[in-house]
Amino acid sequence: MNVSKQCIFVGSSISVDEQDISFQGQHKDKQRVSYKKVGDGFLVDALCADGYTYTWYFRNQAAPKYWIEKGLSPLHSRVMSLFQQLPNDSKYYRCGMDNLFISPKFAKICMLQSGRNILIHGVCRQNRGIPKCLVQEPVTKKEDILKNKGVVKAAVLVGDKQCQGLVSLSFYDSKPVYLVSNACEKYIGKRKVVNYGTNTKERKWRHHFIA
Repeated sequence: MNVSKQCIFVGSSISVDEQDISFQGQHKDKQRVSYKKVGDGFLVDALCADGYTYTWYFRNQAAPKYWIEKGLSPLHSRVMSLFQQLPNDSKYYRCGMDNLFISPKFAKICMLQSGRNILIHGVCRQNRGIPKCLVQEPVTKKEDILKNKGVVKAAVLVGDKQCQGLVSLSFYDSKPVYLVSNACEKYIGKRKVVNYGTNTKERKWRHHFIA
């Protein structure tokens, strides 16, 4: 692992995700993996940059006691351990995550407690702290899906000096999609786009963010 860290210059854009490698033999770190196509093998939480795996934490190993005692889940404790292995040169890191990891609460923790100025962004599960005002109910009828397609709702956290710039939004595609970010550099309130949901040249106003 120490060698892998010396082989790359880590820029400001990073990502955290789970990785697994299929393995058929016997090994103390091999795990049962029934929900991925590659099957059983080695499963890790990994921190990557420019497609390169910078560092990782085996899932079968005990999560760091330090972060567990601070009330973090084993998953988030492992992620915080990965963050602390980043170069500490006072710059800000923007970290992309999927809905397994991200939540508004964790965004605040990463910024205040990681010691590495981590800003995160990515899709989020509705039950992970998405504001109720952003919730969009899923529909099943084709005409309702087309009607709702492209609807965007956004909310910005205000009044919290320790967690400024935290944005949550919902976007209706074929179903509601939720996103969380405190890495937004710019918010554009309106822009014109073609509404392909109805196969027409109708133009609609949509909100979007630039991270």
